[in-house]
Amino acid sequence: MRSSPITVFHLTLTLVCVVFFGLSGSLPAWSDTTTPLDSKPFNDPHLEAYKETPLKSRMPLVLIHGIGPEKGDYYNWATYLEFLKDKTEFNQRYKIYFFHFNPKKSIDETAHDLIKSITHFKQVYGIKKLRVVALSQGGLIFRRAYDNPEIQALSDKVITIGAPFHGTPLANRSWMKEGLKQRSFLSPLPYTLRIVYHFVRKKSPHFEADYCWDNLDQGLSPEVNGHHPLQCHATDQANQYKHAPFITYASFFGLHKKEQAYLLKQLNLELKLPKEQSAFLLSRARAFNFTQNKIEKMPLVNVPKKDDTIYPIMLYNDGVVPIGSALWLGRFQDLETIDADTDIDRQRQLWNSLIHLKNKRTARLFPGIDHQNWMLNATRTHSKKVRDLLNPDEPERSVFNWLLQDLMTD
Repeated sequence: MRSSPITVFHLTLTLVCVVFFGLSGSLPAWSDTTTPLDSKPFNDPHLEAYKETPLKSRMPLVLIHGIGPEKGDYYNWATYLEFLKDKTEFNQRYKIYFFHFNPKKSIDETAHDLIKSITHFKQVYGIKKLRVVALSQGGLIFRRAYDNPEIQALSDKVITIGAPFHGTPLANRSWMKEGLKQRSFLSPLPYTLRIVYHFVRKKSPHFEADYCWDNLDQGLSPEVNGHHPLQCHATDQANQYKHAPFITYASFFGLHKKEQAYLLKQLNLELKLPKEQSAFLLSRARAFNFTQNKIEKMPLVNVPKKDDTIYPIMLYNDGVVPIGSALWLGRFQDLETIDADTDIDRQRQLWNSLIHLKNKRTARLFPGIDHQNWMLNATRTHSKKVRDLLNPDEPERSVFNWLLQDLMTD
């Protein structure tokens, strides 16, 4: 399987873009307009209303941001709010609330804060239902909060965007170190990586635990993976949530033609994926793309023969989160039956789970979008509009219009 080698930029800029840009920058454009003025007083350290309008009979829509505070270009809601400004029907139906959290807290601690805020909100306003849009880490936070029966009862619809439900290999230092062994001892990459990881752990001390890669696709040997999959938060009884009201958004980019063809064949689609623009590294870094690893040299278990090629589902990712993780495919698997000697069968099971999601409208899979594109309403192609490969009969839309469509549909 051909793929390009890792570069210093590709690996280093991933964690810098995802964490540093999420932890630095100016305050969001909407921060001075979020005073709750509903008919009853509501003061909460985490849940904050948007705009000086009463809730009345509208449904609360809670927005949960990604890693870091709502700062920087990639992880705040300013562009999305500007898009919604003239959507009359939407604004008549929803009132937006922001959930703020401290990035230095763990997922479990933050989920506990979210549960307290929502139950407090219910006590004040007597709401029966709410809806949620959660970006990246925000999806993990709400997934943990959803374990609470009261939150389950209130949740009418939850849309997650690029959420690493099964973690990301970026949080697996053992896997990265194994890949770095392929490089010359003169390469600056190992030294750069140590600096980046020091920065990440300082700014987000629970990064490795919260984003723990549970080896969903059995692509890594136990020695390289570094821990048993069931030690990861994301894996906890995931198949109990098969019927939870989640709509999961996933995306991928940077595939070779053979990899594209394999995906389209699995989904029984006869179409051509849009050509992607080449990115200028300093303005739109290619967040570390797993397809750039020499997969055939990585310590995979039982790599299939050429006459029985199964492309690892990890190959298909947005540069940060593999699609199997973002689509939460573990909901449709019995993860306790994982066996390190059956990784090929495991891959087949995951592809079957992906195919099972086709035309269900509970999951969406978009080509040509990287992890930084989501809140910019952008793609890596020449068009803002993108097709959902799991629901190919629906028309192409921009990311924000897909969200609007799903929110306005009962």
